[in-house]
Amino acid sequence: MGLSTLRPGVAKQLVADVAAQHRDLQGVSGPDATALEFAHEWVAERGGSWRIRYEWTLFRLDDVATPRAAAGRLRLPESRDWPALREWAPRYARDVDAPLDVDRFFGEMARRGCLYVWDDNGAKCVVAMSGRTPHGRRISAVYTPDEFRCRGYAANAVAAACRIALGDGSEFCVLFADREPSLPSRVYRRVGFAPVQDQLIIDLLT
Repeated sequence: MGLSTLRPGVAKQLVADVAAQHRDLQGVSGPDATALEFAHEWVAERGGSWRIRYEWTLFRLDDVATPRAAAGRLRLPESRDWPALREWAPRYARDVDAPLDVDRFFGEMARRGCLYVWDDNGAKCVVAMSGRTPHGRRISAVYTPDEFRCRGYAANAVAAACRIALGDGSEFCVLFADREPSLPSRVYRRVGFAPVQDQLIIDLLT
C-alpha cells in the first residue's frame, strides 16, 4: 500500500480501517516518517513484525538531458532477445531483491508495449516503463548485465525511453532509485532526473 505524507498520529487511525479491508496486507511504502509510523502501528495492532526492504528516493524528470553518447539504439524487444531477457531476469531479481517474478513482469510489460531494449549488436540493457497517469509515466525497471556496464547503455536507454514518454503526451517521468550517493542515482541525474522525496518500502511480516 502506498501512502502520501500523513500528519503524526494519523497512521494509528488508518491501521484499523486498512486491516478491515486488507487483513493480509504485505507491505507499505511512503515517506520515511509516515511509512515507519504505519509499520509500528500495524504490528502493534496486528502482531508480526516488519522490515525495511528498500530505502529509495523518488526522482522526477521534466526535460531530458542528453548523456554521453553510447553505441546502439532503443527498440522494442524481438523474439531473438528473449533468451537473453530470460537469463537476465533472475540476475536482476537477485540484484534488487525483487519481490516478484521478473521474467513474468518482463513478459507482461512487453505485451503492453512498455518494455524496451538497448541494442548494440544485440540487447545490452532493458528498460520497463509503466505506471501511466494522466500526467506522467514511471520507469519501473532498468537492468544492464555486469558484462555490459560502464558503456553508457543504461543512461542512453533511460533517456530515450523518457523522450518517448514525453513525446507521447506525458508531462514528466518518475522513478525510484537507491539513495544518493549510488551509481543508479548518478546515472539518472545525468539524464535530467532530480530527487523529490525519500521513501521507505517496508515488508509487513506475519
